[in-house]
Amino acid sequence: MGLGDVTNSLLGKGEELLDGGEKLLGEGIDYTTDKIGDGLDHVGAHKWADV
Repeated sequence: MGLGDVTNSLLGKGEELLDGGEKLLGEGIDYTTDKIGDGLDHVGAHKWADV
């Protein structure tokens, strides 16, 4: 295993971590916006909740 292989392996792992972080962030944003919409619905702001 040469230096190029090690570098490619490390970059691949870094890319996987970044992709996982992006997915987790997206799920967090989806969860938060769903909860905000539920709250707006609860107080009667239905049109705002649907935006």
